[in-house]
Amino acid sequence: MIGRRANSPNRTLVAVATSFAIAVVMVTSPAVAAPSRPSVVAAAAPSHPIRWLAVGDSYSAGEGLPDVSEQTCQRADRQGGHASAAWAQVAFERLSASGGGVGVDVANDAANRRGFDFEACTGAVTEDLFNNAGGKQEWSLQGNGQFDLVSFSFGGNNVGFDTTVYQCLGLSVQGAEAAVTGATLSTLAGGNPVAGAVSSWLAHAGCPPESDLRAAIDRLAGSGNDVKGRQLPNYVDFLRRISNTVVNPGGNIVVTGYPNLVEDPQFWPNINKVIGTCQGIRERDALTLRSAAGYLNQTIGSAVATVNEEHPNGVSLTFVDVNTGQPDHGVPYGDSNLYEPNSGDRHALCARAPWLNGFATTGIGGGTIRVARSFHPTQDGQDAMGALITARVRTLDWANLKLPPHPQPPPESFYEDWGVHGGGATFNPDGTGTAFGHNGFTDDGRWINEVQTLSTKLSADGQILTITIIEDHWEANGVTVPNPYPQYPPGFVAGDTFTARFEQPHLLNVTPLKTTNPAASLGNPYLCGAGFAGDQQICGA
Repeated sequence: MIGRRANSPNRTLVAVATSFAIAVVMVTSPAVAAPSRPSVVAAAAPSHPIRWLAVGDSYSAGEGLPDVSEQTCQRADRQGGHASAAWAQVAFERLSASGGGVGVDVANDAANRRGFDFEACTGAVTEDLFNNAGGKQEWSLQGNGQFDLVSFSFGGNNVGFDTTVYQCLGLSVQGAEAAVTGATLSTLAGGNPVAGAVSSWLAHAGCPPESDLRAAIDRLAGSGNDVKGRQLPNYVDFLRRISNTVVNPGGNIVVTGYPNLVEDPQFWPNINKVIGTCQGIRERDALTLRSAAGYLNQTIGSAVATVNEEHPNGVSLTFVDVNTGQPDHGVPYGDSNLYEPNSGDRHALCARAPWLNGFATTGIGGGTIRVARSFHPTQDGQDAMGALITARVRTLDWANLKLPPHPQPPPESFYEDWGVHGGGATFNPDGTGTAFGHNGFTDDGRWINEVQTLSTKLSADGQILTITIIEDHWEANGVTVPNPYPQYPPGFVAGDTFTARFEQPHLLNVTPLKTTNPAASLGNPYLCGAGFAGDQQICGA
């Protein structure tokens, strides 16, 4: 409810970085068999500027880059003057700068339709595209509409590769317990506790058996994965659902594989060969990671090929191997934008010119602890991937792309003043708005409102208004005042999102879409307009 907060203690959101894909990344992947439908010849240009939805996990969002635009999702889209750009943003800029090159133009943003919608979020799993169970929902028909092109990397978090990499590095609970035990035993025996801790820790460091990793990846293709108590559908069903619900008929889906994490040990610098480790990863573990992550890329590529042959909703699907190339898709094995071309520099960790961050415990610039940025692409790596995606988008076939349905006018205007007991909201045609709700009194008896600055976006069909909180503060008689109840968190935070639709004339039903406070609501859940002729108590307390 506007201005109301649940009487619960303040909760700190600990965002330690298990974003991931952290290791999805890893791999020497045998070149994945590419889907057979797409061709680099005779590709038809779209008949209209396309709408492009860029979603995915940390490798799509830009985790690891130094100047991201949005902290929660680590999204790098150059918004707000920030400099870093993830591969989808890079590709979008390249296509826009060249007019598409072969007639692939991205639509301009309009009041109710975004031409390029970048929603990727670190830590996301496949199901986060459709629902908010993990707090990272990236798409909804009401909020985003349908698109002609959808691009992403998904899968690494589904199979738990973050845990795998930490285990390979010895950064696990078991490793820490072993170090403590080793130090204690060494001290009791009159030895050096540091030496005892290191020795015991090394004995417990190392990757799990490759068979275990492959079993998790097989579940991605078969029964699906159980991640943090959530049963996720298999990858083929996930791709079918995107094709049938997110993409316009005859559109395209581009799925990227993950870049190799660590170089093949045979190519390590001599010093690393002598000590037997690279970025804390031992030689045998590097081989395990490369093999397992190569299998992950192969599994994702095979799923893409399977669904592409089915051609659901007339949609074509393409897998992009960012490591070793796909000549049949216009990416020769020697392309300089690949992580492991067959000639020239290679770019995994411990290669001559790495495009990945090594292990790190602090964020870039802010100094905050953020392990998750480890083993993610640098800007050079994102630029290279962006170049590969640009080239692929220019060769996609758009011959069967259908024009999206013309947006229907809304049943009436959202753009007026709305009221609820103790508060209200105003939505403006330019996409701005404000909301407020009674939230206590000052010491001298003045009425305090909790006030929100809003941005709004009308859905493609004009039936849904998506409302996003930009800023939240308190006012008394128009003057900013402190939180009157500092023992409780604010009712809203920037990024909280709601959808509003007409229940009946002059009556809106407001539903939370993404919120940090489940009790927060812009309404009760209703907002009443001035012309509402029904039961006036519906917008009461």
